[in-house]
Amino acid sequence: MKFRIPVTFLIPVHNEESRIRPVLSHAVLWADEVLVADKGSTDATRDICREYGEKVRVLELPFAPKGHDDFVSLVKEAANDWIYVGTASEIPTRKLVERFRKIIDDTGGTLDVVWVPRKVYSLGVHSPLSPWSVYYTAFLFNRKKAIVQNVIHNNFLPRHPLNVARVEYAEDCCIHHFTHPTAAAYIRDMAQYFPAEVDATAPDALRRRRDECMAQIERFADLREKGGESLFGQYCAWQIYWLGTALFLWEKERCLDVPTEYAAMKNVVLAREWQQTGEGSPAVAVEKDASLPAPSASSSPGPDSCSTCSRAPSGASSRSMAKRAAGGVAATWIRITIVTLAGLIQTPVLFRCLPPHELGVWYLFFTVATFINLSDFGLPAAFGRAVSYLWGKKLSGARPQNLWVAEADRWGNPAGLTNLRS
Repeated sequence: MKFRIPVTFLIPVHNEESRIRPVLSHAVLWADEVLVADKGSTDATRDICREYGEKVRVLELPFAPKGHDDFVSLVKEAANDWIYVGTASEIPTRKLVERFRKIIDDTGGTLDVVWVPRKVYSLGVHSPLSPWSVYYTAFLFNRKKAIVQNVIHNNFLPRHPLNVARVEYAEDCCIHHFTHPTAAAYIRDMAQYFPAEVDATAPDALRRRRDECMAQIERFADLREKGGESLFGQYCAWQIYWLGTALFLWEKERCLDVPTEYAAMKNVVLAREWQQTGEGSPAVAVEKDASLPAPSASSSPGPDSCSTCSRAPSGASSRSMAKRAAGGVAATWIRITIVTLAGLIQTPVLFRCLPPHELGVWYLFFTVATFINLSDFGLPAAFGRAVSYLWGKKLSGARPQNLWVAEADRWGNPAGLTNLRS
């Protein structure tokens, strides 16, 4: 294949000794450069790549889970502006390569993206009814024109949506994508993709994204009936992906440090139920969770803050509560002082500037207002506290203060926990 505009074939891999050879065998026949981004493989992947000599260049990188590849940096390593990103699980047909290279040449390489069709086999099955049937990817792009970003599903996008071309799907003109050979491989890969889905979601869009996941599940709710036994595996896989993504989104939105809370719970129960000091019963030491950092006198266990809702840990929460209470008291006294000073300034002005009958009307108003303040029985204050409580509950994710967390400030002090026993 002789073409005017060069193309780099870029493939990120990790421990792909069983699949890398067929991919390189076709790539060296049509690509002007084959660039393998090896993410810390511990098998024979790199050795196999070196068998191809100068035709294959290997970038040695630290490990990154699937869905977390740094494509922004990777595309800079390519020798050519046009880049085709492949995977170790797919083979393009000869006709597809010839067509997209002709499109690039005919347009002078001025396009942002060429959309290419991908035919997906998942768990050994391809079906038009499957959620993974045939779809188009933007994995062939001009790095100087396209948008390249580290966002799962949207790593490559046209900067100008009309400045694109598309190769139409045909059985002999597509990428054959052979993915998820076993259920175990699928679960292992999805566990890497779930966090990437969360990372790509803005904190204020977690709930909306979670709803989208549930909508995706509903889209193919009847796949089991329509597809029969042959698509049962893909039905399960589709449910797993979107339920798993929704679970990870919920966990981030919930913003709860469960290991720290469990450590607090465990130590409270130990102190309450098993720390005995009676004769012949030595005290049971309250243990700290070895997987968690030991709390210091100036901080409580757990993270300093939550990236989603910025909620402070329990120790800091009690301190911030005291600060808010002090601020509220100070604000009340400031208001009283301002009102008193305003009255002292206002009174001589009223006596000097108003005729007697108007002054009498004003003082009638003041008297009525004073009577209302004396006879409200504290209802405005109670109403304000109720509104503040509801608003604070909303901002904190509608999670009331956990009594276990309240004790977590003292979980490293067995003597302090003994007071919890009834």
